[in-house]
Amino acid sequence: CGQQEQRRFHTGLFRPSAAAGHIQELVELQLENFQLPGPVHHVQVAAATTARLALNQHELFSDDRPTNTHERLLLVNRLSSRLGTEAV
Repeated sequence: CGQQEQRRFHTGLFRPSAAAGHIQELVELQLENFQLPGPVHHVQVAAATTARLALNQHELFSDDRPTNTHERLLLVNRLSSRLGTEAV
């Protein structure tokens, strides 16, 4: 076997998330422009920083309409993943 080249990239979140599908989407956005030199033999995922998840519970019979905070956070994460955190 020849020398193996390590390739790394960072995917950050605006807020902590337990949504695996959302995190997968962020990784896929970064992989769109990521050139691999050959077959992948090993993948390692690490959480450099962790934090508590925010629990959001809405009232069942509330006159207030829920805000779209969650949707805005998802958008910020997607844009940051694609364009970089400095651009967003």
